[in-house]
Amino acid sequence: MESQMTAYDTCKQAASPLGVYSNFKLLDISEKPYTSIKIFLRCWYRNWRTRKQLLALSSQDLKDIGITRVDALQEAKKPFWRY
Repeated sequence: MESQMTAYDTCKQAASPLGVYSNFKLLDISEKPYTSIKIFLRCWYRNWRTRKQLLALSSQDLKDIGITRVDALQEAKKPFWRY
């Protein structure tokens, strides 16, 4: 059974700059540089957007997903390029 890569997996793979080996596989940006750039931009935008949404959640919503307000604030303080 072949496993599906999630958006997070793709972003982690793309986070290896210039084709450096990551936990997933080598991302050779020399073959498809525009695709690699699009992946970076998409992942960075997703990080920025979801961290902003995390701050907007109520205490009850955070409790429902199993994190504290402190955890949410720590995650939201990360720069968009950091995972």
